[in-house]
Amino acid sequence: MRDYFSSYYPKSNELIQELWNKALFVFDASVLLKLYELTPAARREFMRTLNRIADRIWIPYQAAFEYQRNRIHVIEKQIKMADAVLGTLKQIKKDVEGALPKEHPFVDAQVVEEIIKACQRAREKLKRKKCDYQRLLKHDLIREKLDSLLAGRIGEPYRTDQLVEICEVAQKRYRARIPPGYADENKVEGNPFGDLIIWFQIIDKARVEKRPIILVTDDRKEDWWVYDASGVLTPRQELVDEMKQKAGVELLMYTPEAFLKDFSVYRKQKVPKRTIEELADLTAWKYSESLKHYISQMQAQLPSIPQIDLAQVAAIYNSIQKAAEQAQPLSTAQIQAAFAKYLGELRNFPLSAYLDEHPPPKKKRTESSDEDTESKGNNG
Repeated sequence: MRDYFSSYYPKSNELIQELWNKALFVFDASVLLKLYELTPAARREFMRTLNRIADRIWIPYQAAFEYQRNRIHVIEKQIKMADAVLGTLKQIKKDVEGALPKEHPFVDAQVVEEIIKACQRAREKLKRKKCDYQRLLKHDLIREKLDSLLAGRIGEPYRTDQLVEICEVAQKRYRARIPPGYADENKVEGNPFGDLIIWFQIIDKARVEKRPIILVTDDRKEDWWVYDASGVLTPRQELVDEMKQKAGVELLMYTPEAFLKDFSVYRKQKVPKRTIEELADLTAWKYSESLKHYISQMQAQLPSIPQIDLAQVAAIYNSIQKAAEQAQPLSTAQIQAAFAKYLGELRNFPLSAYLDEHPPPKKKRTESSDEDTESKGNNG
């Protein structure tokens, strides 16, 4: 049975080592754009890692195009985030200065002064970082390094007639929920067929080169990955099968942090742990923020009629809130499924008030091993 369903079985360490020795390394736009979100130290380490395998890197044309198209947006987003934090720090300083009289019987004036100075130091540091990003808008040193690294390593674009054909194929695949790309079916901005174009370009390259593929992506949607109950990712079996059927080669997939971790293992070249942790922390923060935003939207829709099981609704809400806090990779589809049976019934139920009266039980914290906190992106 394994011969027919090999994609459902974990790859042996020996096979993974063989793939690391032979494969082409393919990075999509999400990984290239992630460089702009890292600290300078982590960015240098990531670029150093890429340079170590430079002769085996290949970038699909569509991925390079999406990088160029979204680069400015990502930089501007960092500037806006800096402005938001600067505004918060300014308000904190103002609140502290105005909250207490100059002589307060319980609060030492030195404590207040230390808080104000800490806010000022943080603001100055953040202003410098904001200036660094503003300079990137005029002179992008990150792109210059990528230009040098990827010279001669970008694939050719598809012809117009090929793109038209892919769009027709995509509509059939999306209706059948064949990955990848269907999660972008209703995408408002950008190309809803971009992921599928990238996928087909990777398959074409693998078929010509007759080399296995190691694909690194920061796209964590369900049309690329399967999540188990503990949140561990494995590639969609359909992707592994399609690569083998159409190109005759194996496929490995990684998230950026998992790629760096396995780089140390299979290339025997150490990547600093702090770099891997920064990537994982950034992913957790971004996921938590997006999930909290989604939860707030769901809560706005939730509403209140008496003929519902309030405890069950609250239990579902609490489980999702906990997932947001821990950055567990629940997909949007999973969240929607959890609430679907209630959203049609609820009207104006004040969920927040009910949750205040029925808080979720607190769980004792336990120490987790290194294995429990490892980066996601396994291949079985």
